[in-house]
Amino acid sequence: MKNSHILILCTLSIFLLTACGEEPQENHTNTIETPKKTYLDTPANTYENRVEALNIANTLQEAQDKAMEALTK
Repeated sequence: MKNSHILILCTLSIFLLTACGEEPQENHTNTIETPKKTYLDTPANTYENRVEALNIANTLQEAQDKAMEALTK
């Protein structure tokens, strides 16, 4: 009788542990991503990119010129 109580107790313990164990969490997040901005190669964009590139190039050239003047002095 004592063995049968232990067997029943162990069986119930295993059942409770499996029934109350961690359940895998399902990820049901509904995230809506905003569409990424697409680059359009329009004449305006091309012009703006060229102007920006020229400004950067001029700035670098001026810095090089100043560095060369300082080096030659």
